[in-house]
Amino acid sequence: MTDAGRLYLDGCREIVRHVDEVEADLKRATKDVSGILRVAAPVMFAYGGLGALLSEYRKENGGVKFDVTIFDRHINMVEDGFDICFSTSRVPVAATLVSRPLFSVKDVVVATPTYLNRRGVPDHPRSLDHHDLLAVIDGPHPWELSENGQKMRISGENVVSSSNCLAVKEAALAHMGIALLPKSIVKAELSRGSLRQILEKFPLGQGEQNLALVYSGRNYLTMRVRSFVDFATQYFQTRLAEPTPLRVVA
Repeated sequence: MTDAGRLYLDGCREIVRHVDEVEADLKRATKDVSGILRVAAPVMFAYGGLGALLSEYRKENGGVKFDVTIFDRHINMVEDGFDICFSTSRVPVAATLVSRPLFSVKDVVVATPTYLNRRGVPDHPRSLDHHDLLAVIDGPHPWELSENGQKMRISGENVVSSSNCLAVKEAALAHMGIALLPKSIVKAELSRGSLRQILEKFPLGQGEQNLALVYSGRNYLTMRVRSFVDFATQYFQTRLAEPTPLRVVA
């Protein structure tokens, strides 16, 4: 064998050795339920059920730690390096990702008793045209409510618009107007009476949105990703309590 041939052979052996090491590391990673799980969640779920889910998961998998990012705009799960992302059905999911619906999210129209006493309680969606509205930018726009199957678009003035539903909630609690928000983030305020739901008999035209668990569609997933996906899916299918609002999606 020539010197060049020996160099080529040695180089090929080195490449094979590195490939074997990578495959061994990959196999170990896919069996080990430990390490950091990078999770991204929208505001409405981060403050309406995520903490309870993570707590229950760590009871069974204490070796897993969480790095959680809360977002109020569209993110790129792959480019940003997330293992798991919770996403609503109003956000398109790339074809390379797997999306598993977990539960449906209901929006509600709310305002404080103080605002309603000052401006009056709307008894019909058309009455909203004469009220101050508080809008989530990436939420339903314009608002639509239904009566006898007929959708009505609301053309009231948005005195506050924000990409963050918590900011809109704070504006509502400051008596600034009427807001359309996910029930998950106003459930406590509705129970206490600091916010009041209105126009309940008029269904929202856009209907409910689904919250889904999104993760990579690649063949090799780490065991912590696989175990979390399985756990979260089972958690929302079988739970009896309702830490977030809503109806579980089969």
